[in-house]
Amino acid sequence: MNLIALSALLVGALGLGMLIGGIVLMRSPAVFIVAGMGFLSWTYVVSRATDRRQRRQMVRG
Repeated sequence: MNLIALSALLVGALGLGMLIGGIVLMRSPAVFIVAGMGFLSWTYVVSRATDRRQRRQMVRG
């Protein structure tokens, strides 16, 4: 697992934790929910970019 994939995994876990924390805390959940969704979408983008990069390297051989 390379550094980009590991960082995407950590950011995704942080985003999921913040999303769950925002749902659990009903006083000000909007901040946590927005931050959690932002982290999860960043993880999705990085994951797609990493997959695309690995596929290109496999094709080149």
